[in-house]
Amino acid sequence: MRGIALPLVCMALAGCSGPPQESCIARERDWPLRSGLMRGIDPVLVRIRVERDGRIVFNGQTSTPAQVARYVRLLDRQRPPPAVRLDVDGRAPCEAGERVRRMLDGVAMCRDGYCGERGAWERGYGPPVAPPG
Repeated sequence: MRGIALPLVCMALAGCSGPPQESCIARERDWPLRSGLMRGIDPVLVRIRVERDGRIVFNGQTSTPAQVARYVRLLDRQRPPPAVRLDVDGRAPCEAGERVRRMLDGVAMCRDGYCGERGAWERGYGPPVAPPG
Protein backbone atom coordinates (compact mmCIF):
# COMPACT_ATOMS: atom_id res chain seq x y z
CA MET A 1 0.00 0.00 0.00
CA ARG A 2 2.85 2.40 0.84
CA GLY A 3 4.31 1.81 -2.62
CA ILE A 4 1.13 3.14 -4.24
CA ALA A 5 0.29 5.88 -1.74
CA LEU A 6 3.57 7.78 -2.06
CA PRO A 7 3.31 8.38 -5.85
CA LEU A 8 -0.34 9.43 -5.43
CA VAL A 9 0.58 11.92 -2.70
CA CYS A 10 3.41 13.30 -4.85
CA MET A 11 1.06 13.68 -7.83
CA ALA A 12 -1.51 15.46 -5.66
CA LEU A 13 1.12 17.83 -4.27
CA ALA A 14 2.38 18.56 -7.78
CA GLY A 15 -1.15 19.32 -8.97
CA CYS A 16 -1.37 16.32 -11.27
CA SER A 17 -4.68 14.53 -11.68
CA GLY A 18 -3.25 11.56 -13.54
CA PRO A 19 -0.14 10.16 -15.14
CA PRO A 20 2.07 12.64 -16.99
CA GLN A 21 1.06 13.40 -20.56
CA GLU A 22 3.20 11.86 -23.27
CA SER A 23 5.24 14.51 -25.03
CA CYS A 24 3.73 15.31 -28.38
CA ILE A 25 7.22 15.41 -29.87
CA ALA A 26 7.21 11.61 -29.61
CA ARG A 27 4.39 11.60 -32.18
CA GLU A 28 6.39 13.35 -34.93
CA ARG A 29 5.43 12.38 -38.44
CA ASP A 30 7.99 10.67 -40.57
CA TRP A 31 7.17 12.30 -43.89
CA PRO A 32 9.75 11.52 -46.57
CA LEU A 33 12.41 14.22 -46.96
CA ARG A 34 13.50 15.27 -50.43
CA SER A 35 17.18 14.66 -50.98
CA GLY A 36 19.08 17.94 -50.89
CA LEU A 37 15.98 20.12 -50.51
CA MET A 38 17.56 22.38 -47.93
CA ARG A 39 21.17 22.30 -49.10
CA GLY A 40 22.20 25.89 -49.57
CA ILE A 41 19.49 28.52 -49.52
CA ASP A 42 15.95 27.51 -50.35
CA PRO A 43 13.80 30.29 -51.82
CA VAL A 44 10.77 29.62 -49.61
CA LEU A 45 10.54 28.10 -46.14
CA VAL A 46 7.22 28.10 -44.33
CA ARG A 47 7.33 27.61 -40.57
CA ILE A 48 4.37 26.38 -38.57
CA ARG A 49 4.68 26.23 -34.78
CA VAL A 50 2.30 24.86 -32.19
CA GLU A 51 2.97 26.74 -28.97
CA ARG A 52 2.76 25.47 -25.38
CA ASP A 53 -0.70 27.03 -25.00
CA GLY A 54 -1.98 25.36 -28.21
CA ARG A 55 -1.80 28.46 -30.40
CA ILE A 56 -0.78 27.84 -34.01
CA VAL A 57 1.77 30.29 -35.39
CA PHE A 58 2.10 30.39 -39.18
CA ASN A 59 5.22 32.26 -40.34
CA GLY A 60 5.23 34.35 -37.17
CA GLN A 61 1.50 35.16 -37.15
CA THR A 62 -0.95 33.56 -34.72
CA SER A 63 -3.56 31.84 -36.89
CA THR A 64 -6.75 29.84 -36.41
CA PRO A 65 -6.86 26.19 -37.49
CA ALA A 66 -9.19 27.19 -40.36
CA GLN A 67 -6.70 29.82 -41.58
CA VAL A 68 -3.81 27.35 -41.41
CA ALA A 69 -5.83 24.72 -43.31
CA ARG A 70 -6.57 27.28 -46.04
CA TYR A 71 -2.91 28.39 -46.21
CA VAL A 72 -1.73 24.78 -46.44
CA ARG A 73 -4.14 24.03 -49.32
CA LEU A 74 -2.92 27.14 -51.16
CA LEU A 75 0.73 26.20 -50.61
CA ASP A 76 0.05 22.71 -51.95
CA ARG A 77 -1.04 24.22 -55.29
CA GLN A 78 2.25 26.08 -55.81
CA ARG A 79 4.80 24.51 -58.16
CA PRO A 80 7.22 23.78 -56.77
CA PRO A 81 5.67 23.88 -53.33
CA PRO A 82 7.61 25.56 -50.53
CA ALA A 83 9.39 23.59 -47.85
CA VAL A 84 7.31 23.42 -44.66
CA ARG A 85 8.85 22.91 -41.22
CA LEU A 86 6.54 22.03 -38.33
CA ASP A 87 7.64 22.57 -34.73
CA VAL A 88 5.39 21.35 -31.92
CA ASP A 89 6.32 22.47 -28.40
CA GLY A 90 6.72 19.35 -26.28
CA ARG A 91 4.35 20.82 -23.69
CA ALA A 92 1.67 21.80 -26.21
CA PRO A 93 -1.70 20.06 -26.05
CA CYS A 94 -1.28 16.96 -28.20
CA GLU A 95 -4.59 17.55 -29.97
CA ALA A 96 -3.34 20.92 -31.29
CA GLY A 97 -0.20 19.29 -32.70
CA GLU A 98 -2.16 16.39 -34.16
CA ARG A 99 -4.63 18.78 -35.80
CA VAL A 100 -1.80 20.45 -37.75
CA ARG A 101 -0.18 17.09 -38.55
CA ARG A 102 -3.49 15.86 -40.02
CA MET A 103 -3.72 19.01 -42.16
CA LEU A 104 -0.24 18.33 -43.51
CA ASP A 105 -0.93 14.60 -43.95
CA GLY A 106 -3.74 15.55 -46.33
CA VAL A 107 -1.64 17.40 -48.90
CA ALA A 108 0.57 16.06 -51.67
CA MET A 109 3.49 18.38 -50.88
CA CYS A 110 4.10 16.57 -47.57
CA ARG A 111 3.77 13.12 -49.11
CA ASP A 112 6.23 14.29 -51.80
CA GLY A 113 8.88 15.29 -49.27
CA TYR A 114 8.42 19.04 -48.83
CA CYS A 115 7.43 18.87 -45.13
CA GLY A 116 9.31 17.91 -42.01
CA GLU A 117 9.04 18.08 -38.25
CA ARG A 118 11.78 19.42 -36.05
CA GLY A 119 13.53 16.13 -35.20
CA ALA A 120 13.38 14.55 -38.66
CA TRP A 121 14.14 17.90 -40.30
CA GLU A 122 17.32 18.40 -38.30
CA ARG A 123 18.42 14.80 -38.83
CA GLY A 124 17.94 15.24 -42.59
CA TYR A 125 18.97 18.83 -43.17
CA GLY A 126 20.54 20.19 -39.98
CA PRO A 127 19.20 23.09 -37.93
CA PRO A 128 17.39 25.82 -39.86
CA VAL A 129 19.47 28.74 -41.00
CA ALA A 130 18.26 32.09 -39.68
CA PRO A 131 17.28 34.52 -42.42
CA PRO A 132 19.81 37.31 -43.01
CA GLY A 133 19.20 40.64 -41.34
